[in-house]
Amino acid sequence: VLVTGGGAYNGDLLRRTRARLSPAHALTVPDGRLVEQKEALAFALLGALRMRGEPNALASVTGAVRDSCGGEFASGDATI
Repeated sequence: VLVTGGGAYNGDLLRRTRARLSPAHALTVPDGRLVEQKEALAFALLGALRMRGEPNALASVTGAVRDSCGGEFASGDATI
């Protein structure tokens, strides 16, 4: 299992995940650069979906009643 993004820095999450994996599976956390790149790409995708007005928070993932499009664009002190 390859762990990247913000969860790769969550020691408790990693410990608990390792405890649930069978001995045949390994948990791998790559170097920090890859972790950070994936996190940046994921948030860029969320922003792109927001710009297009498409759902970027899926009910199947969040447990919400329906999909939604969250986020806000801001420049300095003024909201765009």
